[in-house]
Parts: sequence; structure tokens; C-alpha cells
Amino acid sequence: SGFFADKTLGPRVAAWAHSLLQLCHRGLKSSGSGEPHHRMASVNTACAVAVGCRNSIISRLNNPEEKSFMYRNALEDAAILEAVKFLRKAADDRYPEVRAAAARFASIVCSMLILARPSSSSGGSGGGMGGMVSSLSSSGGGGEGSGGGGANNAIASLLSSLDEVMVLAMRNLDDESPGVSSSWSEALAR
Repeated sequence: SGFFADKTLGPRVAAWAHSLLQLCHRGLKSSGSGEPHHRMASVNTACAVAVGCRNSIISRLNNPEEKSFMYRNALEDAAILEAVKFLRKAADDRYPEVRAAAARFASIVCSMLILARPSSSSGGSGGGMGGMVSSLSSSGGGGEGSGGGGANNAIASLLSSLDEVMVLAMRNLDDESPGVSSSWSEALAR
């Protein structure tokens, strides 16, 4: 993991997450020569970027001792979409080591796959970096019976990347390699 896991330098990677994930995706696509080492390095780097971004969001919370299960705005929307594209490519790799590492990346990044709010509702609660998922439930206004179909659609669109990773994990549960299938089951459990 190197400097990505460092408490001081790791948080600085969040601003570069999209570019670094694109670089990892290109590395995953360009590798060849019949061995998985280059691809594994790409996936391991993506895991390190996710850890750095998670450390960044934890350090920006008002109370760093309190750790949440899910973080909104931990990654930019473009980085979230790139992470999902990267996961799709890595999950379909021919080498089981790469597929297992992709499951590890999914486990790490899944807590940060909530897209930012649409700009039309920017005056609400949760503000800035590190808003928790609990602030999503406050966007509905009334109770369950108040006809909040638009709010439900907005929440569904915020969670679409997380849903896509969940479907990807379920699809890979029956992988022929036992280590890969157990890694994807762990990712699904998270």
C-alpha cells in the first residue's frame, strides 16, 4: 500500500482518485504476456487508492473516532463510475488471482459508492465531504405515505453504483475457483 496507507499522505490521494483509477483501469486492460502480475499490481494499486480515500474521509469527519458503515461524497462521481468500470473489467479477468483481488477492491470501495446529491437539492442536510448515509433518509420530507416517488427515485439513483457492484458480486459467487467465490461472498456481505 505504501504511502496510500499513511495517515498524513494517504488523505491527499482523494483529489487524484479519478485519475489514479483510470490509470489502474488502463493497466488492467494493457497487461498481457501470459502472466497476472501486471494486472494484480493494477488491482492492488486501486485497493490502495480506495484505502487512501477512506482515510481521507475519516480524517475530515467532525468526530474521527466515530466510523460509519457508509460514506457519501467520499469519492467524486466520476471516480465512482470509474471504480465500477474497473471492477467490471477485473471481475471478468481470466486469472483467478486478479478476480479475487477485484473482490477485495469491491469490499474496500463499496462503503464509498454513494453518488453525491443532485445539485437541485444542495441546500439540504449532510453538507460537504463526509455526509453520512443517514442524511439520505432525511431528503424524503414526509413519512412513507406522503407520495415521495421522486425522492425514492433520487435515492435509487444515488445508490445505483452500489447496486451494480452488488449484482456483480452475486454473479461471481459461483466462480470455479474457491478462493475467488469466497472473496466475492465477503464483498457481498460488506
